[in-house]
Amino acid sequence: MRTFLVLFAIVLLTTALPTGAEEAQSPDTNSYTVPLGEGITLEMTVAKFKAGEHKLTGYQEPGRSYASLIDGKPVFGTDGELPSNQLIKATVIIEVDTISLDVSCMYNPFFGEPDPRFFKIVRRSGFVIWGYFSDGAGSYEAEWLIVKNSSVRVRLEWGEC
Repeated sequence: MRTFLVLFAIVLLTTALPTGAEEAQSPDTNSYTVPLGEGITLEMTVAKFKAGEHKLTGYQEPGRSYASLIDGKPVFGTDGELPSNQLIKATVIIEVDTISLDVSCMYNPFFGEPDPRFFKIVRRSGFVIWGYFSDGAGSYEAEWLIVKNSSVRVRLEWGEC
């Protein structure tokens, strides 16, 4: 009987606990893959923006409130309103290497799914990845430099790109 209870507990625990895959793809999260050519891909994860989980700083104008900072950092991807979603993760896969990209401050990256035409990669003394992000308002560009297994975002710029 004791063996049965131990086995029952093990089965119950292994089926009741969420796996990493279930946690990574919740209903509020979507993942996208953008081919960049030469077997290189960009993977991005977008999550629903939950205002209650962030420190918001804003300012008022007659008839309108604006979000100027989220968690003490500038907001890219809106025209001042609160974002509906945020880019929470981006990685580029080059051969067998997976390199994380800085996605801080990047909100409302696209409407629906990303358009592969808005992303490109150029081989230099490493790689430069360029992306255009917009959901119709608050567009911005981001550029990352990748050397070996390291990356740095070298540009994040507002504007009608």
